[in-house]
Amino acid sequence: MDTGKTRRGPDEGPRPLCFVHWYFRLPLRGEYTVLFTKSLMDGVAAIIFASTWGVGVLLSGSLVLLYQGAITLLAQWISPLLSDAVINEMSCAGYLLIVALALNMLGITKIKVMNYVPAVFLPILLCQFL
Repeated sequence: MDTGKTRRGPDEGPRPLCFVHWYFRLPLRGEYTVLFTKSLMDGVAAIIFASTWGVGVLLSGSLVLLYQGAITLLAQWISPLLSDAVINEMSCAGYLLIVALALNMLGITKIKVMNYVPAVFLPILLCQFL
């Protein structure tokens, strides 16, 4: 029985838990509003934190701007290599890293998550050969 509601597919709607979606997929589609909104929220939070912890927070904000900007520009540069299959596989690897971080924060495991960060970019190479 159809309720009149449309179902959203796997590529529709935001995926708030994975940076690959925000920094790669949205700029490839020309959708920068989410990135602008996120950067505005980060800026406001940095000002609030700077009032408590000092000017070091604002200095670190410039590094975050460079880091996030570099990822966004990298997404534009490597866009010919990123098919939907590659981005989906990168998202899966990112989701697993987030689960590992959550397990570490809960004290269940002691996974060295940063050792696995290059795995997010491994699907670019694997999908070129498959």
